[in-house]
Parts: sequence; C-alpha cells; structure tokens
Amino acid sequence: MYHSKFKRSSNQTVRLKISLAYLIENIQFYTFRFRLITSAGLQFFYIMLVNVTLG
Repeated sequence: MYHSKFKRSSNQTVRLKISLAYLIENIQFYTFRFRLITSAGLQFFYIMLVNVTLG
C-alpha cells in the first residue's frame, strides 16, 4: 500500500515539474515577444515623433 502511494506521489511530482517547466518556457517566450513588440512600438513612436517635430 505504501509503495503504490509513493509511486502515485512521485508521478504527481513529475507531472508538476513538467507543467512548471512548460509554464516557465511559455513565460520566457511571451516575455521575449512582448519585448520585441514593445521595442518595435517605441521605435515607431520615436520615428513618428521626430517626423512631427521636424515636419
């Protein structure tokens, strides 16, 4: 009985670790995309600002 309980708990731990790793990977991916979009948006905004100021 104890053995099966231990097996189940270890299986749960493995599943938790996998889901945690997946979550961290997704967070890193979305952070990267967000930075990319933000930097592009800031560059566009800066170019527009310069055009308005000079024009």
